[in-house]
Amino acid sequence: MIRILPLEQIKENGLTKDFYLKSIENDSNSELSEVIGSDYTVFESGKSAISALIQYLKLTRNDEVLITTTTDTSFVSTCVSATVFNYCRISRVLTENTKAIFIIHSFGFPHTGLKQLRLIADERKIPLIEDCAFGFDSYNDEGIRLGSIGNFSIYSLPKIFPIEYGGVLSSNNIIKCKKRDEYLVTQIKEWVPKLWYIKKIRIQNYQMLFRKFSEKSIYKEAVEENPFMFGLYMHAYKKIEKTQNDVELARTHVKDEVHIPVNAFAEAMEYESLIANLSQFEPSHTDIKDKQNIK
Repeated sequence: MIRILPLEQIKENGLTKDFYLKSIENDSNSELSEVIGSDYTVFESGKSAISALIQYLKLTRNDEVLITTTTDTSFVSTCVSATVFNYCRISRVLTENTKAIFIIHSFGFPHTGLKQLRLIADERKIPLIEDCAFGFDSYNDEGIRLGSIGNFSIYSLPKIFPIEYGGVLSSNNIIKCKKRDEYLVTQIKEWVPKLWYIKKIRIQNYQMLFRKFSEKSIYKEAVEENPFMFGLYMHAYKKIEKTQNDVELARTHVKDEVHIPVNAFAEAMEYESLIANLSQFEPSHTDIKDKQNIK
């Protein structure tokens, strides 16, 4: 059941915004720019925002966009790769034809090469783009907010808020959308003031999973991150593909990995039931974890 308390009730119950690392004011006039740190334009989707950005940068068919991810695996979301490929080439290595660097903060976990990539982009005088679709209001170990290093940042509203659609392109250089979407304007005003509470519950749900499966966890313990997924190494994916509760499991292309969406609107009992179901299965190769774990 999706349930979130009205803001006044949250305050009455003592759930203060102290948890919120870079606070916004808890009122209906809070602006999204206070959270992402710059001006922004709202689009129909994250893909639409990427398309508008690539066109704005005037990249040609022979230009390359370097795509790099937190996990550094061969997999890149088609939401990014297919959209970029409509306009230019994509690459996983830096070449003389690289005209932009596109960082994907996988599942809300920060890319560890932010500063280095910023230096490379500055040296080459090319834009640095951060995909924060899964990393809304996430911070790395140095307290740097994801989206604050790049020249441009992409966000996906449905991945953090209970909103049907919507993408955000953040930059100090305004890229205009063709039309104003009143639904998104209204939803942003409604949900941004509640972000601190949504983030708190998401981290609590993530920590619940991490405490139980810390030895099997693909990712590190979330502290300042706003995680979208909890990943663990586990055999028998097909046997656990359909659980007996409402929490979905997400398949990846990597064998023996299970990813569980961390939903702020799922009841704790749903995760407790999920934990009970998963606990009956043994972890897969722990030696793989030692090589791939993002710590």
